[in-house]
Amino acid sequence: GITNLCIDASGASGGNAINGTLQDSAGRGGRVECNLAVTPGQVLSIYVGGRGTDGGFVMGVAGGYNGGGSTGYYYGGSGGGATDIRTGGTALANRVIVAGGGGGGSGGGRPTTGGPSGPPWCRRRPGGTGRRGWS
Repeated sequence: GITNLCIDASGASGGNAINGTLQDSAGRGGRVECNLAVTPGQVLSIYVGGRGTDGGFVMGVAGGYNGGGSTGYYYGGSGGGATDIRTGGTALANRVIVAGGGGGGSGGGRPTTGGPSGPPWCRRRPGGTGRRGWS
């Protein structure tokens, strides 16, 4: 049976900030590359992060599936969701691999930074920061 998996997981990108014809890019999701020891018949739950929502003249745009941060004001894009693998259950505490989502584009305020990626035994790249918006 299979005892080792080669994992290459990426979190989702955040949403872009949009104000009419102006647009600021979101950060890309983090990436994790590693090997995961498994046992034959072991159940893995895989959650793929959803892309953040582009902003606009709307307050409270929802974040991407699996933990992407929502917006609190107009124009900014929401954060992308994390991609993760869980063993021994489906709770957040059962995550063994996580690739953080990217930050949303900023609609004129402070840019948002994407989430961390882990665990420490993996090759990791954190989620990207959304571009600062117009002023």
